[in-house]
Amino acid sequence: LGCPLLVAQGELDGYISPEVSAHAARAAPDGHLFVLPWAGHAAHIEAQDVFNAGYLRFLDHVKAQKVD
Repeated sequence: LGCPLLVAQGELDGYISPEVSAHAARAAPDGHLFVLPWAGHAAHIEAQDVFNAGYLRFLDHVKAQKVD
């Protein structure tokens, strides 16, 4: 994978285990794991403000890494 990767995981996700999400994040050279507390499988909907804040931090990281 040649681009940064953000893996968002709801802490209470009953479908995808935290171990699988952590493995996916570690597998990418610039992978990041973002665990949303008290959220389930639809963390981006269940905890929109927390998800959006984490996503914006990730985009700031990507922007800071960009080399022209």
